[in-house]
Amino acid sequence: MRDPILVDVLESGLLQRLAHAVHVEAQHARREPGALGAFVGLASGGSLVFHAESEVRYVTQCLQLLAAGASTASPRRFAAMEPRQDRDDEWYARCQAELAQTVWASPHIAHSFYKNAAGEVHGLSPWRLVDFWSWTRTVNPEDYVWHPQDPRK
Repeated sequence: MRDPILVDVLESGLLQRLAHAVHVEAQHARREPGALGAFVGLASGGSLVFHAESEVRYVTQCLQLLAAGASTASPRRFAAMEPRQDRDDEWYARCQAELAQTVWASPHIAHSFYKNAAGEVHGLSPWRLVDFWSWTRTVNPEDYVWHPQDPRK
């Protein structure tokens, strides 16, 4: 059975715009060109496939919200959604604080595949898989700024 919302999302080009936005985010906001994605890679003890599945589920929910409206209180369509800066900053700080406790960010290791020129680690996830799964299970619309579609389109 085809999901009419997802068919609408695919036909509207939202997926391509989202893919571009994710690429720009990884390149610009995370300061880590060519990275797998900020705080999603695993150095040990887990499954990259599991992380990818969690991300795809989350992105699919984002696309459904974009196509259907962010909430039942506001059933209008949106052209884009972007993470709120305060939520993104909070997430970044939490990840850096947690990564600082790991061997991959140790100041005693001068040369590391995972560190950037500033000695920061951006590509690894410091979280347990069950925590990452829980956090990406459901999109919270309050974490995003919603941009409405142009009513003329």
